[in-house]
Amino acid sequence: RFLMYPNPTSDAVQLLLTSDESVDLTVNVYDILGQQVLSRNLGTIQGDHTTRIAVDQLPRGIYAVEITDGAHRKTHQLTVQ
Repeated sequence: RFLMYPNPTSDAVQLLLTSDESVDLTVNVYDILGQQVLSRNLGTIQGDHTTRIAVDQLPRGIYAVEITDGAHRKTHQLTVQ
């Protein structure tokens, strides 16, 4: 499970990740053109995990926030104001 808040935001977004299994996760952020603008390895998580991603250096716009373990991925849209 992958929740993201607040959305829209102007400075940072919280990601709440839940996994029943131990997985090595990476967060990737892509701009509207599909260019990767941010990537962060979260390491191995299991259970509930919360992380903060600063987006205050990104221009205003719409971004795709992707969580991946290399084999699976989930993506949510993020609006930076």
